[in-house]
Amino acid sequence: MKDYALIKYSKNRLEEFRSGIDRLHALGITKDPEMGLKTSQITVTYPPTQSLIPVTDKVDVYEDVSGRNTLYVHIPFCTGICTYCGYSRSAASDGDEKVTSYQALLEKEATLLSEKFNGQKIPVESIYIGGGTPTLLSVSDLERMLQTVDRYFLLDQNGEYTLEGSPETMTSEKVKLSVSYGVNRASIGAESFNDNVLRIIHRRHNSRGVFEAVEKIRNGGIENIDIDLIRGLPSYTFDMVLDDLRGIRTLGVQSVSSYQYTVKPKTLDAKRKPELLSEEELLQMHILFVAGMDKIGYTQRPIDFYNIDKNHEFKHQLLKWSCQVNQLVLGIGCYGFISNTQFTNTTNRRKYEELINNGKLPVEKSFVLSPEELIRRDFLFGLKTEVDVQGFHRRHNANLLDTYFSKDLERLIESGAIEVSYDSIRLTELGSLFADWIQCKFYSPSIKQTTI
Repeated sequence: MKDYALIKYSKNRLEEFRSGIDRLHALGITKDPEMGLKTSQITVTYPPTQSLIPVTDKVDVYEDVSGRNTLYVHIPFCTGICTYCGYSRSAASDGDEKVTSYQALLEKEATLLSEKFNGQKIPVESIYIGGGTPTLLSVSDLERMLQTVDRYFLLDQNGEYTLEGSPETMTSEKVKLSVSYGVNRASIGAESFNDNVLRIIHRRHNSRGVFEAVEKIRNGGIENIDIDLIRGLPSYTFDMVLDDLRGIRTLGVQSVSSYQYTVKPKTLDAKRKPELLSEEELLQMHILFVAGMDKIGYTQRPIDFYNIDKNHEFKHQLLKWSCQVNQLVLGIGCYGFISNTQFTNTTNRRKYEELINNGKLPVEKSFVLSPEELIRRDFLFGLKTEVDVQGFHRRHNANLLDTYFSKDLERLIESGAIEVSYDSIRLTELGSLFADWIQCKFYSPSIKQTTI
């Protein structure tokens, strides 16, 4: 299939979905690019972060730390601020005092966390160093951070260890250093292969920089490489989607993460209000991207994550969405999950420093999930891949077709967005185009009141 034949295919496929899209619209489900202003972190937390409530001295989210674990470490510094980014971050350069002093705070936080595990090395099945831009750190600060992780955490021998970075801050020395501490996967924020779009969204690299960064990573000894792209950015065109696909094919990376653009609160885009693409354009571009990725040999699993083979699936994310592991965190503004509690660390640097220096973990808000909320969380994250019906029944002693949300589930099955078999429930091709919006349908009434 030629590249422009893909555009024709995506247009025809969209027409084939038309009646199903109309049925989803009737249920209040649209591919709304301003969804991020109404709810937050839909794909990675439940409840969303704005539904959490302030903790008191009587609350200890780490009271029950039994079970399996993953670890996320947040480095909240970037060389500049992107227009779309709503994560906890600030502009900095390597060697800044605020960057170096943050390393000392991470060390103290790791010590406090280890005390919850009786001072033992904490076993984890995956580690993700994210941001922000971890590769902004100087070589000495990066090594200090890697030493902290190595001192307090024990990665499973088959574990995944990811370092996130940006093209303009990735160096051969940093890659080799990371490999020496066990890093075996790198994720690069490419976002687009169009240089004009990269300038508009305030990225500090160009498309050539993406290729150079991937080459440095490969030469440094990391074979498992992921690049991040953003679908549906303002001013995006179908030709730009084709350029992204050509870039991916040329790079030959093992995986690609493709995120839907949404306007989020407290971002530059929320203030400047760029002209957004229509739902029609977003849907066709999504279909075009999925078809193009299939053509060049990538499989989508979970939703929005594309892999060259099963050996390169994003294990850290799959573990989180399995709802069967604790999500341990270090750093300002990051969110975790322990036992039955969703929580977030403070986003305020002064408060973060004050809590840690007073011997307290920097948890600011939390939410203890009831049995009903745990069922909802398990199901909506399960839709990212597929819901194992028998496993769900064992964990919750509940029949999915006879749960708190059975009516919503039945309507989505009738609309053609969800399909059910004896052993699994999954999104259809149509449903995957609206995955985040469909997930919102399974929020409990009380959570919907705080988010939508």
